[in-house]
Amino acid sequence: MHVCPRSQLHLLLLLVAASAAGADNLIRNGSFEGSLQYWPEAGTLVHDDTAPSGSWCMRLDDKQSLRSMPFTVQPGRRLTIACFAKAASPGEVAINPMPSNREIGQGSHWAWNAGHTFRAHVGTSWSRVAIQVDIPALDAKGGFAGSDHTWWNLTSWIFMLNGPHPLWVDGITVAYDDAGAADYLAQAPLEVTTTVLDLPGYQTPSANLVDPALPLTVRSAVFNPGPAALDAVLRLEQLDYRGEHRFGDALEAPLHLEPGHSLVLDRPLTVLGRGLELVRSSVLIAGKLVASGDQPVTALAFPAHATVPDPRERFGASVFGPRMTDAAQAIGLAYTRWYPQMNWAEAQPKTADAFSWQTMDQACAVLWARGITPMAVLHSIPDWAKGGANQTLPKDMQWAAGDTHWDDAALVTSWDRFVEAIAQHYLGKALVYEFANEPDIGAGWDRAIYARLAIRTARLLKRTDPKAVLMVNQTWPGVNDWGRDVARLGVYAACPVHTFHNYTPGELCGVDAVNELTRLFTSFGAPHTTVWFDEGWIFNPSSLDYPARELIEQSPSTVADLTTRTAANLLAGGLERFIPFFIGYEEHGRSYWDWVGSGTEWWDDHGNPTVAVGVYNVLCHFLGRSHPVARIPTAGALVQVFQDERRGAGVAVAWADAQSATLALVLPGVQLLDCMGNACAQETGIIALHGAGRPYWLVAPAGCSGEHLAELLAPLALAPAKELGPPAGWSGSTPGTPAGNPRSVPGVGAWRVDQVWPDEPLEAANYRLLPWNGTEWQATENAFGGQPAADTAKQAVRLSCRAVWSGSPGEKLCALSFVAPSPGRYQLRAHPSLSLWEGKGATAELRLIRLPASGRGEQLQALAVADGVSAELRADAITLSAGDRLVLVPHFRAWHVAGTFELRDLSVVRE
Repeated sequence: MHVCPRSQLHLLLLLVAASAAGADNLIRNGSFEGSLQYWPEAGTLVHDDTAPSGSWCMRLDDKQSLRSMPFTVQPGRRLTIACFAKAASPGEVAINPMPSNREIGQGSHWAWNAGHTFRAHVGTSWSRVAIQVDIPALDAKGGFAGSDHTWWNLTSWIFMLNGPHPLWVDGITVAYDDAGAADYLAQAPLEVTTTVLDLPGYQTPSANLVDPALPLTVRSAVFNPGPAALDAVLRLEQLDYRGEHRFGDALEAPLHLEPGHSLVLDRPLTVLGRGLELVRSSVLIAGKLVASGDQPVTALAFPAHATVPDPRERFGASVFGPRMTDAAQAIGLAYTRWYPQMNWAEAQPKTADAFSWQTMDQACAVLWARGITPMAVLHSIPDWAKGGANQTLPKDMQWAAGDTHWDDAALVTSWDRFVEAIAQHYLGKALVYEFANEPDIGAGWDRAIYARLAIRTARLLKRTDPKAVLMVNQTWPGVNDWGRDVARLGVYAACPVHTFHNYTPGELCGVDAVNELTRLFTSFGAPHTTVWFDEGWIFNPSSLDYPARELIEQSPSTVADLTTRTAANLLAGGLERFIPFFIGYEEHGRSYWDWVGSGTEWWDDHGNPTVAVGVYNVLCHFLGRSHPVARIPTAGALVQVFQDERRGAGVAVAWADAQSATLALVLPGVQLLDCMGNACAQETGIIALHGAGRPYWLVAPAGCSGEHLAELLAPLALAPAKELGPPAGWSGSTPGTPAGNPRSVPGVGAWRVDQVWPDEPLEAANYRLLPWNGTEWQATENAFGGQPAADTAKQAVRLSCRAVWSGSPGEKLCALSFVAPSPGRYQLRAHPSLSLWEGKGATAELRLIRLPASGRGEQLQALAVADGVSAELRADAITLSAGDRLVLVPHFRAWHVAGTFELRDLSVVRE
């Protein structure tokens, strides 16, 4: 390395001073030195020795505009947005700052609004253009006018820039107060970007997925914006999706940069990692990291090439056209929803006399040739068929729920003709039918009418195509009142697949939600009904190193790990299909609401694949055709074991509960991979799991089945806990009755849940067994708002109660009782907690009562329980006779209070 004639101390002082000054710029690469990285909508990169900031600038031609990267802004601050600009003819530069969420931008009247578009004069020679804007402060509700949207973090903004064309811009700064108004502010003493020049592009069949056999060209561009020459080292390396593990060796080169000068270095690159990796250029001065720039690159670990749909596959993700279908095929996805539109309005848009299948057929042919099965969401009434009071039914089916026409097979309506026509047209083809979309929210459906039409539709499909499957849909995971009602009306006996949706920044749902649905189906005579997830889920942040924080409090690596764990848990817990929504639009990777790198799609705003692409490719490969074998909790880790039917061998997903864990077993031939499919270092006899919640794949060799892999792992399993509390999975058998209540536990005793009415729990005569409603125990008389109710089928018992309410006297109480099998002295342990949904801040208590079979009981304890806080309940040396009960019953000390007591770690043992 060439050393400049100045002291190393002087170098470090320059470094500190420049870093302090550069920290004020909220964006990156405002000088465009050799790269347009971080600018998702831009013009042409131009080399220009007259550029005021370095040797490069950007030119906007014709109708081009500049859209900035997202940047983080503190609410209530004044912001300066400035740049150098010149035009072919004098005019005005228009700068429009706005929230990075498009809906927020429009709803708050910042986007495309003259009142928030700031203008400045630009001439034919370079000049500094600056505008100032006051970012709204947050109100008492934590937002500002028009900003009440959950898919925005209140601090992520962008700006649009336009002007007379052609327009040249350079040296862009976004900074607080007046900073940057007069000159460009750098982010670091040396600025660096990394760009892979020959990525295939988003609008190609590969959608920026690279072939690792083909070399790429990576550009490292370094700019010295400061007043003094600097010597540094330029480092190029390939890192894993977390930015922690390096693939291969780093390449280093010395560099010397005069003030205002740039170095643009193009080098060949062979991609070494699989899934998403980070190609990183870094600059170091005197061994200290000054700056770095990343380019995410994705090479699939297991590129798929399916050409025929396989109904055994378990993963999908909706596409939005033929281009994204190619990408879906490569990932290994096997289902898509919404493409093509296959509803009634599309099939008969104008008249009852003719069906139009051409558009659907063309799209389906593209999908089928890539092994993807479309999902036809049937409902949607064409205009010519509308009419009548009930807008969810066509005009020739305006029937009440009790009308006998619903069961009249000889009657043929316009809807019937469509259902039979689509079933006949696609007879023998790979197609899954779904009836209506999110009918439980805002669609105007009457539940009984919905059930009637769904059942009639299923019969029509089966009559034409005996193998046809009709799915019914609910918006949220788990069971709500809608689900219970349609189950009671017989929907699942006719439609054996239940689908649900969920958009959430966290876990999709727990296994409890799937189990709750399964209990509902069984309770209403449809035990073979399966559960599919087929729309929604999490934000997938860009792995491009934007300066703005993520829209959600989860990094790309956190999302990658969460996705793998969630899919493994849910498939092991009974979920049949895993189909998020959706991977991207045909022309760009962002949804209609996003102007930022994070979104529910799988490609970012630069067309780069996010971590989702690599993660789902590995999931599809190993679990796409699989069945669960065993769940093995160990000391410090959890292992989910599957039989991978594609390979005919076992595979497992394992992760540590704490910071790290080891599986100390000899597992012959078992390979350890990360969630992108990269091989991890292994020691003989040791499987090391690093990082809490970071999933690893344990891939057994050919001939080692999932069952055998589970046997090899079995010695690590924790001993099963002795059942001292209510039985796991305790549920009823017949809705509307208390069958299954009480429930005996051999060797322990019996448990029961009761309504206490009148609300005096010391009287044995006031206890009456709660009936089962399909998913929980719920009172049908002397109740209010769904209380009292008890959920005993999950890991903890939940008692939902309500205090005295205006117009509804008496507490709505339920009680959990342990029934002693024989005389003796008993002890009770529990960790109760309280979640209030009405009457926040109210006080409540959990009472422990000894209750004889008849007569009056005795209160032993009254434990105060605060909202959202876990407490501890301990009681020793309780003398009980055979048949006596230990009762836990809540009590609220105020009116208009309602909530759920959750009892964890509950046990009763004989001393």
